[in-house]
Amino acid sequence: MDEKEFHILLVDDEQKFLDSISEKIRLRDFTPWLATSGQEALEIARKQKIHIAVVDLKMPDMDGIVVITKLKEMHPDIKTVLLTGFGDEKVREAAEALDSAYFEKDKMGGFWTFIKSFSQSEFHVLLVDDEQKFLDSISEKIRLRDFTPWLATSGQEALEIARKQKIHIAVVDLKM
Repeated sequence: MDEKEFHILLVDDEQKFLDSISEKIRLRDFTPWLATSGQEALEIARKQKIHIAVVDLKMPDMDGIVVITKLKEMHPDIKTVLLTGFGDEKVREAAEALDSAYFEKDKMGGFWTFIKSFSQSEFHVLLVDDEQKFLDSISEKIRLRDFTPWLATSGQEALEIARKQKIHIAVVDLKM
């Protein structure tokens, strides 16, 4: 499956959080669908092929557990994630009973690792700086985050890399 065709439904009543997470999803070459309510999420799922649904627990119109239950009734193979800022052991157990992943909003590292497991492409970071020691140091940190760094010590070298490789983000020194 082409990763451009991989759709992730994001359901949260906090618009700023939804916008932020959707941008990160796009950077990973997934197509996000956004819903600010449980009902809106169900309407989208009726019309679109959804591979993963990331659902907030507490929303005004419908509890996230209910949304996940209804999504799984419509699409039994859908992968679901309950993402919450109000979790506890009972909520975790309820999510697991639905075969849904569970992550808390204040601990997003595990969530991004989960999402990355569905990616068929690597996230490429172009680092451009004329100081080789700095490039070596920062590239190690980039690798620890499971991203692929591309290093350039000049603007010309950076342009050559960008012509040959898909670059998701570039970090460029001002003075070289």
